[in-house]
Amino acid sequence: MQRTLPDTSHNKESGFTLVELLIAIILSGVVVTIFIAALLTMVSTAVLQKTQLELSQRNQIALDVIERDIRLALAFETTLPYATFDDAYGPDGTDEGWTGSWSYKGSDSDHRVLVLAERATRTHPLAASRDPVYVRGSLDSVYAAQDLNLNCTIYNATTSPTGALTYNPKLPYYLVYFVRDGNLYRRTVTDTTTTLCAGQQQYQKQSCPSVDSSPATTCAANDEVIAYNVAEFTVDYFSLDDSATPTDISAYTSTSPTIFNDISNVVVTLRLQKTVSGKDRSSTLSVRVSRVNQ
Repeated sequence: MQRTLPDTSHNKESGFTLVELLIAIILSGVVVTIFIAALLTMVSTAVLQKTQLELSQRNQIALDVIERDIRLALAFETTLPYATFDDAYGPDGTDEGWTGSWSYKGSDSDHRVLVLAERATRTHPLAASRDPVYVRGSLDSVYAAQDLNLNCTIYNATTSPTGALTYNPKLPYYLVYFVRDGNLYRRTVTDTTTTLCAGQQQYQKQSCPSVDSSPATTCAANDEVIAYNVAEFTVDYFSLDDSATPTDISAYTSTSPTIFNDISNVVVTLRLQKTVSGKDRSSTLSVRVSRVNQ
């Protein structure tokens, strides 16, 4: 009986040639490269979108804070009006490029600030139970011509004006918004010399730069950071004529010390900018705000 041997000729020719292996490796490398590039693009896009969203959210939050302070403000100020409101730092201790005292014009367009007069309160200024802080009659020369001979008793309609609390001046404090090192800060400046009415304390505290290792004795808090990555902070001042049309008062070219007497509203513009993955992302928002308090 004749035995048939298996055919091994096919096995000898099976497998990949060197050229086929090289082609497979190159194609695999191309596929992997495309996949990695697509993945990196997706990650970069996600990071850019996240950064854009964060900038927009932070910008809106910052403008909400500014809007609230403006609505509650007693007045827009060109500078700190009274000597009893002394800022131990001022522009000189805030940025090397600034000189002199606080001014809404700053030393140039990059150093303009927003100065707001606010009403001092005994509790949180947004609390329903808040009360204004009144001062005694010893500050007639400071707080203008008012009848300051009355004491700080609670107002009583039947005994008015005798003992009427409303005849004592309300104590203000000041907020200064300024940009330093790419951050928007809010500084609180209080009257640290006034004798307040008996039993009344001021909720607001004098603030100063947090970087100072030996703060001034009047400093009771750190300047609050309102926004990071600030590329632009501008304030435009407007008044309303009889037609209720906003009129730009050209505040930055005026030399009048009473330029803000007729101010009804302002437009605050804030631009935040950040570089991520070699690309700039920014958020620019503006808000028009009118004061409520008079």
